Amino acid sequence: MPGIISSLLALFFFLSGPANEGDVDFRHSSLAAEAAATPQYYIQEGVRRSVAVREAGLTEVPATIFVEGQAPVTTTLPINQLFSPKAEIPLNSRFLNIQPPIRVPITVEPLGLPGQMPTTPLPNVKLVP
Repeated sequence: MPGIISSLLALFFFLSGPANEGDVDFRHSSLAAEAAATPQYYIQEGVRRSVAVREAGLTEVPATIFVEGQAPVTTTLPINQLFSPKAEIPLNSRFLNIQPPIRVPITVEPLGLPGQMPTTPLPNVKLVP
């Protein structure tokens, strides 16, 4: 029994020590990446454009992220990280005239800020006649 305890302690100290070159560091492992929360965004403007991108089979949309106290950042975001204040979009000429890929970025902010409307994940937003 004492041999097992000393072996476990040695293993613990080995694993908790500084990472050497070539060692797998948990902080950079795929397991750690999966454990980290994926950012989610509230669409301020551009729900129709985002749904048009989704319906065209594209997986990303150009977006400008607004965070209070920081400069806006323009990037592309996966549609599965977007949340819409609209549960439905009318399938009308306004929607049908959108030609993906879109060039004008949608505007988003981090999900969960005060003042946001209830949301629907973008993949679940319905097109209604």
